[in-house]
Amino acid sequence: MKIRHLFAIFFFFFLASLCFGEDKTDTEWFPFVIGKELDANSPANIGKIVLDTPAGKHGFVKVRYGHFYFEDGTRAKFWGTNLCFSSCFPTKQQAEMTANRLAFFGFNAVRLHHMDRTFEPEGIFKDTHPESSNPQMKKTGVLSERQLERLDYLIYQLKLRGIYIDMNLLVIRHFTKADSVIAAEQLKIAGKPVSLFDPRLIELQKEYARNLLTHYNPYTKMRYCDDPSIALIEITNENSLFDYWKIDKLNGFAGGIGKNSIPNYYVVELNKRWSDWLMKKYGKTTYFHRPIYKFRKLYSEEQIEDIRSFYLELEKSYFKEMTDFLKKECLIRVPITGIGGHTNIEDIDAQKTCDFIDTHTYWDHPVFPGKIWDEENFIIHNKSMLADPGLGMIQDIIDNAPINKPYTVTEWNQCYPNQYAYEAPLLLASFALKNNLDALFQFSFKHNPSTPPAIDSITNSLDIMENPQQLILSSLGSALFLRSDNINAEIDDGVLTINSPLLQAAVGSIKNKHIKLGPVTIEAQENGAIVLLKKGGGYLFTAIGEVKNTESDWKKNGKFVWGKAPVLLKNIAVKITAKNKIKIYALDNQGARKQIMDPSQSQSPWFEFLLEE
Repeated sequence: MKIRHLFAIFFFFFLASLCFGEDKTDTEWFPFVIGKELDANSPANIGKIVLDTPAGKHGFVKVRYGHFYFEDGTRAKFWGTNLCFSSCFPTKQQAEMTANRLAFFGFNAVRLHHMDRTFEPEGIFKDTHPESSNPQMKKTGVLSERQLERLDYLIYQLKLRGIYIDMNLLVIRHFTKADSVIAAEQLKIAGKPVSLFDPRLIELQKEYARNLLTHYNPYTKMRYCDDPSIALIEITNENSLFDYWKIDKLNGFAGGIGKNSIPNYYVVELNKRWSDWLMKKYGKTTYFHRPIYKFRKLYSEEQIEDIRSFYLELEKSYFKEMTDFLKKECLIRVPITGIGGHTNIEDIDAQKTCDFIDTHTYWDHPVFPGKIWDEENFIIHNKSMLADPGLGMIQDIIDNAPINKPYTVTEWNQCYPNQYAYEAPLLLASFALKNNLDALFQFSFKHNPSTPPAIDSITNSLDIMENPQQLILSSLGSALFLRSDNINAEIDDGVLTINSPLLQAAVGSIKNKHIKLGPVTIEAQENGAIVLLKKGGGYLFTAIGEVKNTESDWKKNGKFVWGKAPVLLKNIAVKITAKNKIKIYALDNQGARKQIMDPSQSQSPWFEFLLEE
């Protein structure tokens, strides 16, 4: 007869709070900097569960039955993150470290974003006029051999580890006079929204796409267009005529694009198209000289519908022209979307010739009352998604969903220093799994890497490379989304509970509540996320909540002090009750197992425990 034991053990973990307006000392906190070198044999190595190496082994990604599938019939789902700016062009050492870190934490896809920001060494373009400091004298269409070599090696390292690529084309390119672009210095980034209809800007986009996508990678020994690890293509990012139609408050032409929103040359070009459209429909060329946003009452519903139809036809024409070019001239065999991060319902209709629909969503993205991206002067509301009637980002995802097409979210973040940021990874993963989404990409892993790589403090509101809270919880979100077939996920009294054969979790207002997770019952003394992941004959147990840097806080004047290294997690006491005897091992900051005799002395959010009969 087997004897079962009933006993409780107390663990002390780290959560973090941002101490809004409170004078708290750091005695409640202790450092947890995830190591540069990670233990490949760690129970916390989620890559061992979710990655299927090398990327591309199942053939090209295709669209079937409204979802992504590989050519061999395997369902293709992606749990990814973003690399931005110079992070797309790392040194070999940085590329290997980044790829290892991404793999360990279970990311099976990377979105290469903002590559077209500027000239080498920050961006992909060759500096064709290095003797000049005036960017308008430099062509933006020539690719830098140095930057391509770095990009090639990064893609190769990711591919080896089973990590796929979402390649972005027009994101933040600053067209120049040297590109033979009229009024280039007056255009917004990516030439928005002129780049959707002007022939010269479209020609330049095609030139860039051809040069990039037919480029030969000497490490993979394939052109990008022939490499099935290049899984998705995005034509342009957050670029829509409807954005300008709906929000422009300036006097303008063409149904709402203001004179000061785009250079007058392009206003004339657009109005010529508008005139032709009216002539074709009505036989006359009446102009609407006032923006819809400010003067909607001056228009009839028929006139408003005409303006909507005109913009829709322009966008449809652009996306058809670009998708045809990419497939016929650049030989792209993987799914293409028109807009990375569409925000207007009309944009879904405009992308009929595209293969999938994408959206972006953020919770508590910082607002800058002064200078944009002033990292000391910003405002957040610091509210919980689980307490929001629409569940924060979840409502945005629902509102922007297409019908009968693959659906991706290539940017999401519950932004630091929101103190409830522990909610996002498992909330989004569970929603995406239950609603059969095809891909989610956290924004972002890293913008601009340092040399040597710095991983010991949080540097901005979006990057997670140095953020142990988001790395750990994102890895568990990956396991849930990529390796769970079905789940039961419910939200009650501010707590998200998840139950699946692989993973059980409780996230949110869990303080002083008795929560059953698999074979154990949990009672936490703080709010956060408690996760139990089944691995072999044991479990990876994670308890984690808020996070901050050392000496980070808000000043009385509302300014934010980022603090310094090391990054901290806050102590949390968790009572675990089990009917079986438990063997407990703490994991260190490299994920390596460390046997402990006294759990109360451990400083780790990671534990491995084994149940004994």
